[in-house]
Amino acid sequence: MRELIEPDKALDLVMEHLEFKTPKIEPIENTLGLALAQDIVSEHDYPPFTRAMMDGFAVRLADAGKLTAIGAEIPAGSHDETSLTDGICAEIMTGAPCPDGTQAVVKVEDTKRDGDKVLLPALIKPGQSFAQKGCECQKGSKVLSKETEISPLVISVLAFMGMTEVKVFPSPSLAIITTGDEIVAQTATPGQSQIRDSNGPMLLAKARNWGIKDAKHLHALDTMESLLDTLDLVKDVDIVAFTGGVSMGKYDIVPHALDEFGAKTIFHGVRQKPGKPLLFAVKEQQVFFGLPGTPLGSHLGFQRLVTSTIRMMGKLAAKRV
Repeated sequence: MRELIEPDKALDLVMEHLEFKTPKIEPIENTLGLALAQDIVSEHDYPPFTRAMMDGFAVRLADAGKLTAIGAEIPAGSHDETSLTDGICAEIMTGAPCPDGTQAVVKVEDTKRDGDKVLLPALIKPGQSFAQKGCECQKGSKVLSKETEISPLVISVLAFMGMTEVKVFPSPSLAIITTGDEIVAQTATPGQSQIRDSNGPMLLAKARNWGIKDAKHLHALDTMESLLDTLDLVKDVDIVAFTGGVSMGKYDIVPHALDEFGAKTIFHGVRQKPGKPLLFAVKEQQVFFGLPGTPLGSHLGFQRLVTSTIRMMGKLAAKRV
């Protein structure tokens, strides 16, 4: 009788046998869901200038409550040499550079304009409504750490830093091999003793949902020749997941085919329901999973072991589920 191991032990054994993917350079638009393979360090202060956060007036504190002359108009994107002194303010737009001497920005709705002058509120707080140069990050500071998972917000930061490409840990390649003489494609008309394949499309969808871009789906018959021929087709794939053919029946020969292929079985049998006949094997940097043929058992094994493998090989934190 085969020795069964606990589910957590199975996951630990899988994690112990994984190799990380070699980092490569990718355009940032192709990196969603991957992990950074480098720290991101700011080459400049951000913001690169003291920036107005509101539409209003750049002012001096001494002019609080006073009717003050408007000495300039500063739209966003402009460069103005105006320097504020007491008694002079500047009309300014959100995102525009504050002129030298700015001590606060007053929102336009808190003022009352009178021709080329403006009545400022009596209470003005120092530093209100503007961002100092370098307050978000300073030149040379780390903005993002290596192994950060790339989200849309991370892509926004990379673009803001002027990066068009970045070094990442790529996602692994994956092959799903369904097995069994009784399995036919979903487009086929099953014979009296056949059923349509549902595991293959399901697992392929799960793989893509977990960020796998390079995934393929093949089918093998219940013969050693067919299994070995199919294995030869995926010899360069990082992760190979079989469905079916891993139990104790006469035609469950996936474990023997893997042995013939040169893979070493690490465990075969997990103390769980569904999915007891789970198998895990390795050959150099390639890993193999034998999942049950039942849809629920196949789904559970893939969700717990294969998705964790996908994440770890791509230098992403494995999620225990």
